Amino acid sequence: MSGAALCVVAVFPAQAQDSIFGKLLKQVSRATGPTTAGAAGQPLLRPSATVQPTAEQTASLRAALLVKQPNTQIAQDVRDANALIERLAQTGACAVNNNAWNAFNRESVSPTNWNNAYGYVPRDGDQYHDGRYCLDVIRITDYAKPAANALSFKVYFISPQSQRATHQTFELLRSTEGPWLVKSIGYSH
Repeated sequence: MSGAALCVVAVFPAQAQDSIFGKLLKQVSRATGPTTAGAAGQPLLRPSATVQPTAEQTASLRAALLVKQPNTQIAQDVRDANALIERLAQTGACAVNNNAWNAFNRESVSPTNWNNAYGYVPRDGDQYHDGRYCLDVIRITDYAKPAANALSFKVYFISPQSQRATHQTFELLRSTEGPWLVKSIGYSH
């Protein structure tokens, strides 16, 4: 738990810690901790159903995000949604099961319980991948604008151990309030 969270917990009496705010603090304290800094210097929290990426994997993911987009509107949308795109790609690369996607429910157009879903984790079906490690992100590509307020893209992954490659499509929707939300997480192919 961070020092700020400890400070807040200490200030509120025990009965307040059982409130929604207290439950939120408990949930935050369960996060596995920052793995990398986000686009705006924000810590990137790793969902509990993921493994830790290596420094090389994080650098490779960041390089994939920096690829220049020829379409200026897509380039602007990618810049605006950069932190969300990074977290989606890293979660896909490092998810050990579908519960990892539950971390996006607060940023989702339609929150979903991913516990019983199958086929949404890129490592599924690769019996030769070492589950203690993340997949590598090869590239993030095929950006498209299905609507003026939407952005879709594919993330390509490869297992460093088995060399099995897979990809997954994501679609984002800009909310009327401004931030980008996850509209859909596609099957891993």
